[in-house]
Amino acid sequence: MSLSTHLLHVAAYAHMVDMLINDGGTVEDLYEETGMNRNTIRKFIAAMRRRKVVYVARWEPNSIGRHNIANYRIGNKPDAKQPEPRSNQQKKRDYDERRRKIAASLGVSYKTIRMRSIGKGYLRSPVQSPSSHPSLQSTPLSAQSVADL
Repeated sequence: MSLSTHLLHVAAYAHMVDMLINDGGTVEDLYEETGMNRNTIRKFIAAMRRRKVVYVARWEPNSIGRHNIANYRIGNKPDAKQPEPRSNQQKKRDYDERRRKIAASLGVSYKTIRMRSIGKGYLRSPVQSPSSHPSLQSTPLSAQSVADL
């Protein structure tokens, strides 16, 4: 390893420690700020946690709302308690509430819409019977129309 590469690593570690002292951060925050490999950051944090130099200051939500992303800080304090996962009943209440808000914004009853994917926000109107949809109505076949196929 050349001297310049070594100095870059030292600077990145120093910046990471400075972040942990001042604001704290997740592995992703540290990666974005330092450009270091995520696995290297995880190993560094694990080594610091074994020596009781770094602790979990709080838990942040991930993209689907679960609080399972640790935010680390320098210090010898107990880790923040991770919030309990939501019960299936709470998930259903939250889902129904989101569904009501979407339906209200569309001006329809929430029971008349079906959600295909809440994450992507796809909506479908109520299922129509084939006889009520113009493109699905059958027409009588004649010998000529079969020959044209």
